[in-house]
Amino acid sequence: MSDKKFSVVIAGGGSTFTPGFVISLCANQDKLPLRKLKLYDIDADRQKKIGDDHQGEPAGQSV
Repeated sequence: MSDKKFSVVIAGGGSTFTPGFVISLCANQDKLPLRKLKLYDIDADRQKKIGDDHQGEPAGQSV
């Protein structure tokens, strides 16, 4: 695999689906290595909750 890493943006980052996306992305970094993961949502409170819950997921890995 190349050394290329990807930046991923999740529009609607405060969605109840977002935790599943984040966990799957982190678990599959051998297939899709991440440089950066950003969450965007028009509801800042919901986005903050999701972002705070998954900061460092999994095993201390920065997302």
